[in-house]
Amino acid sequence: MKVIKQIGEGGFGIVSHVQDENGDDWAKKELSLEKIHPDFIEQAVRRFKREVGYQSDINHINVVKIEIINLEEDPPWFTMPLASHSLQQSLSEDRTLGGDYTLPLFDILNGLETIHNKGYYHRDLKPANILAFIDEESTSYAISDFGLISAKDKETTQITSTGMQAGTEAYSAPECYTNFKDSNHLADIYSFGAILHDIFSEESSRIPYSNLTVPGKVGPVVERCTQREPAARFQDIGELREAFEVAIKGLPVNVQLTAVQQIIQRRENDQDAAPSEWQNALKYLSNTVDEDAEETLLNNLSLSEIDTISNYQGLFSRLAIKFASHIQNRGFSFELCDGLADRAMRFYQLGTDSIKAKMTIATLELGASHNRWYVENIFAKMAEPTISLTTAQRILNEANIQEYAFYDTAVKALKTIHKSESAIHPLLLGAS
Repeated sequence: MKVIKQIGEGGFGIVSHVQDENGDDWAKKELSLEKIHPDFIEQAVRRFKREVGYQSDINHINVVKIEIINLEEDPPWFTMPLASHSLQQSLSEDRTLGGDYTLPLFDILNGLETIHNKGYYHRDLKPANILAFIDEESTSYAISDFGLISAKDKETTQITSTGMQAGTEAYSAPECYTNFKDSNHLADIYSFGAILHDIFSEESSRIPYSNLTVPGKVGPVVERCTQREPAARFQDIGELREAFEVAIKGLPVNVQLTAVQQIIQRRENDQDAAPSEWQNALKYLSNTVDEDAEETLLNNLSLSEIDTISNYQGLFSRLAIKFASHIQNRGFSFELCDGLADRAMRFYQLGTDSIKAKMTIATLELGASHNRWYVENIFAKMAEPTISLTTAQRILNEANIQEYAFYDTAVKALKTIHKSESAIHPLLLGAS
């Protein structure tokens, strides 16, 4: 590969802009052995290989992907996509990011959540390690530099004795200074709080390892992220994300539309969208009449996306309600109806009685209005005699709230699929 220029250096790694034989551009990271004492070269090589192993184990848009690996060459190296710039470069130009801070910050949280769910800790999170990737359609940010990553192993103590700095002072949690080998995912939460301070603070400097704050609603989030005692911080990324979302309520519509576009792009790349993107996309659909965006988002909703979102109760409920309204009140081509019914059933299976009720009525209307036998059979499964009494009662209540002619529509649908009224719960036979 042809080296264009060196673009970064940290610890014992050098990152260069390189070009392959096809003229494609890459970032190449290689181990620099010149500064390492001979007694520690073996440990440094082992650490570099560990970094490659962990980073390549993570497949997520908000974690920089490793493309080509050559660990047998001297020195060992690997390649990654070439970033447009780092978050540090953006902050050096405008510390407030022009107010457009939501995309990088939520992308960081999404990347961290993926790393933590793997059982890994980054422990060197800082703006220089957050890289921006820009193409014609979108911008995304991804976490890089896994040199200090840990997976609860015992190698950290030995490897850091080579002289590698245990994190970057300005962003490191106190425990990274006092007891680095035992630091964990809570150190990453501290570092995120320090990044928040960079963006939202009126002060350009701060004391390392201290408890920080900023003016306004984001202040309590920064304060809790940067508590000196790890146990006093947010205990996971989900908790932190929820608090941050509350603090910055009132996202502009253009940011919410960007979230819709990002979900579409994630699908094209066979990747799951982040919860924050779904939150913003649903805000956009709630605040704006955009039928094309709604159809693209909901008509192509996958079962795996529903499964993933079911881990976030509030988000799952909002998406289920939106989906039920979508299939109940719109017209669809026949080939779409059956797939929409399958997704309705997945919401039904994973949801509360309230969601089951909304999905039952929406599926009934979808099947009856489109004369789709498959959909009407899905409805019959949702309303079958074996459902609980509370679920049946909730369906009745929902029908009354909507002033929906449940009984007449249900009987018509059952006749279409050659089923008797006994095919649904007896309580529902009294609906009108």
